[in-house]
This record gives sequence, C-alpha cells and structure tokens, in this order.
Amino acid sequence: MSNEIATTEENTLAVPDDNLLAGTEPSRYSTDKALAAATKVGDWLPYIQLMGGESKPVKKGEFPIGHFGLVRGRNVTDLSEEFAAGFFAWRPKAMVFGPPPTSFFDPESEEFQDCLTKAEDKNIKGGFGHGVEFLVWLPEQKCFAGYFMGNATGRNEAPNLVAIVDSKKWFATQTAHLIEKGTNIWHGPRTAFYDLVIDMPEKAQLVEEVNKFNNPPAKIEPEKDENAPEGAVETAAEGESRR
Repeated sequence: MSNEIATTEENTLAVPDDNLLAGTEPSRYSTDKALAAATKVGDWLPYIQLMGGESKPVKKGEFPIGHFGLVRGRNVTDLSEEFAAGFFAWRPKAMVFGPPPTSFFDPESEEFQDCLTKAEDKNIKGGFGHGVEFLVWLPEQKCFAGYFMGNATGRNEAPNLVAIVDSKKWFATQTAHLIEKGTNIWHGPRTAFYDLVIDMPEKAQLVEEVNKFNNPPAKIEPEKDENAPEGAVETAAEGESRR
C-alpha cells in the first residue's frame, strides 16, 4: 500500500480529511504566546482601525468600507463589521499626524495640550487627533492591539468602553454603524458588553502587556525608532501604537 497522500490531477487533496495527520506530534514551540511574539514587529503593537470612506485601503479598493481592520505594518486583516475582544487598559493620547507623526501620552504636558487645542480648532482641517487608546486582546487572531478612538465620533463612544474596563467586565464588542447628519454620512463604532467566554492569553503575558501599555514614554516619534516596522511613519497617522 502506498504511503503517498491521495491527490487529484491538480495536485490538491481529493477529500479533506480531519484524520490526515493523526498520530503526528504537535509542534513543541507553536504556542499562542509564541505566535504573538512571532507576528509582533519590534516593540510595536498592531492597531485596530474602523475603515471609513477616507481610509487609504478603502480608497485603493483593497478593503471593504465600514469594516474594522487589524493593521500590522502594511498588512490589514479584515475583522468584519463587528468583533468581540478583551479590553484591558486605556490611556489618554494626543497625536500629530505629521510629518513626522508623533504621539503624546501625558495630558499635563504642553505638547499634549497644544495638540488637543489644534484638534478641536475648527479652522484647522485635520492633522491632529486626541482621545482614548485601549489595549485590546483579539482572541481569534491571538494578539494584542491598540485601538485609538481619536476623532469626535470615537471620543463620544469611548466612555462606554472605559466603563467596561474600569468595572473589570473586560469583554465587549465593537460594531460599525452608519451615522447620518444632514448631508454627511460616516461610520462610527458602537459598544456592547460581551458575556460569552473568549480564549485568553496567559496571565503572565497579559500582566506584562498591561504594564507596558500603562507606562509609555511621554512622547513617541516613530521615525526616530530604529525598530519601527516598515510603514510605521505612513500608518502612524491612522493609529499605530507602541507599548
């Protein structure tokens, strides 16, 4: 009897077989923690972005409008119109979209306050943002990510997520919904408590990530970081996060 795997003429498996690799041993090192480390670029977190009509991937026809995307450098994973996750920490953040893109985390600093003022100035069209950033655990992707709610719509919704974190309920969904105001139409996030069980990271890993997230430097300039991933400067304006 042949030991070869049965294939079609196209050299693909003829019938999917759940028992195909029965008897083989699992990889010794292929753990969830190892996966998270292997897909991390330096000390940078991936980030979650709600892709609206002005998002670059949407404009280029590479991503569906109104879906959440998990951005890792130049790669974007579609999280669909809704995702469930663990939200374990939050911090204030102000951002100059650059160039150079720069993030500020100390709300008492002059630079943070200057950025906040300019973000709120209706005479300044873009270039600045401020709001709340969350540390998120995505169970399906088995990774941590940053989620910056840095525009007016995000800031309006952020208190609902802050309440979940502060109450230690931890788990929530984010759902994209269409908002109409006069002639303006755009997408925004909506929060709901999630009461089902999700796969969690190891406790030691979670504690480590929360501590990093809660203690950032007062200021981050991606282009000065030799370990910044390719495209960090380009994507930082859309929420690139570092611990």
